[in-house]
Amino acid sequence: MESQNHLGDLVDKGYIDQQTRDRLGALAETALEEVTGLMEYLESPEALRNARRARERRIANRHLRRGRGPRTTPEPNLEPNLEPNLEPNPEPNPEPNPEHEPGTEHEPRTENPEQ
Repeated sequence: MESQNHLGDLVDKGYIDQQTRDRLGALAETALEEVTGLMEYLESPEALRNARRARERRIANRHLRRGRGPRTTPEPNLEPNLEPNLEPNPEPNPEPNPEHEPGTEHEPRTENPEQ
């Protein structure tokens, strides 16, 4: 309704003609009817049933979305003394060199003399 009032103002100010106002008013009326129908559905018992069913399906299939099987109790650790190795790596990874990385088969970088 408010948008239809604004369309009347646009005609009064000369921004659009009456034919355009009528066409846009019909579109606004259709949109209002559609939104009203959606609101009525969302408040209906049918929508509540559908939402509950969708929620139950989501919960039942949650393990599939996470890439795991259904929840089970964890198996006991049968391997003795499996503690994580917490010692530092004596040979750390070298610093990346952009001139020698794969996919950079172009001219080597040069210093900018203007800096």
